[in-house]
Amino acid sequence: GLWQWQPGIQQSEEVPAKDWGYYKVPGYWPGKVNNRRTGNQRLFAHPVWKDNSFDDLVIAWFQREISIPKEWTKRRIIMTVDYLNSSAIVFIDGKRVGEMLFPAGELDLSPYCSPGSKHLLSMKVTALPLQDVVAVFNDSNAPRQGKGVVARRGLCGDVYLRGEPAGARISNVQVITSFRKRKITFNTELQDLDPRS
Repeated sequence: GLWQWQPGIQQSEEVPAKDWGYYKVPGYWPGKVNNRRTGNQRLFAHPVWKDNSFDDLVIAWFQREISIPKEWTKRRIIMTVDYLNSSAIVFIDGKRVGEMLFPAGELDLSPYCSPGSKHLLSMKVTALPLQDVVAVFNDSNAPRQGKGVVARRGLCGDVYLRGEPAGARISNVQVITSFRKRKITFNTELQDLDPRS
């Protein structure tokens, strides 16, 4: 659906208060790079930046109101991004709550959202070549900027919320197979275990 959208600048981590336009998610943000795939997209620009060129744009803001169903009481509230290019800082009601990294990700919003309420979800999305993303996320002292051009920029896959049961769960399942050794190994992570159990 349509999200609020606007070009961003590197230095700011403050969610913009005005000058929003609209753009469809999922979709690559506008520009000459790989524009064939954005042909069915229409940018509803704000007059302040409607004449800007987005060919070399590295950062854009996305925003929309989210409603948390009342039935999700005692459930974890998870935001999933199916395809992100290439990194995002996530804000709820203007407060920074986490980061996501290419190619996809999940973020637990439970501490910041309550069932039966509405919240403002904002995302500062940065399009960096993968080697620059890895360098930035591996070095906390690195300047958060990159170089080069990314063909498909933005929230390129679906973004959705899901409620799942709270409590103990299995996550990060990894299946390792070896035909030579005739062996299959399952690595799993257990989260939120009750120590009294």
